[in-house]
Amino acid sequence: MRYLNLLIFLTLIFSLGCKKNNPPATEITAKTIIGQWRVSSLVYQTYKDGKFYREDPLETNGYYFEFKGDGTVNYTEGSVSSTGTYAIKNEGGKYYYWVGIQGRYGAPDEGTAEIKMLNKDSFSLQFTTSDVTGIRYIVLETMVRK
Repeated sequence: MRYLNLLIFLTLIFSLGCKKNNPPATEITAKTIIGQWRVSSLVYQTYKDGKFYREDPLETNGYYFEFKGDGTVNYTEGSVSSTGTYAIKNEGGKYYYWVGIQGRYGAPDEGTAEIKMLNKDSFSLQFTTSDVTGIRYIVLETMVRK
């Protein structure tokens, strides 16, 4: 009985003393995504009156990003290239990605998305917007390390 109590006591001490870690590959910083990435999936979802209405997958051939450690990003879409800046921040336990680039027609293009690491070689972005009629649009983008 004394050994059982000692075993329970030691188990309790070790379990309380263990540091809780984030699940593997879920913490994201600007450094986490440094490198070259290819957009592997791009999907537009439309919601009307709060209900799913339709989903439109788009072709992703030729969409590439190169994130650099200084907060700059190079973007290539087919024959169009542009540069910009990016940042990642944690708010309320969720990670958000912001990017500002020169768009394909020369106009500034910026956006904020929730970002989630799927594993060390892929992450997803979820951009959400709505229009004056109340229709909500969600763009789901998945990137894989090139």
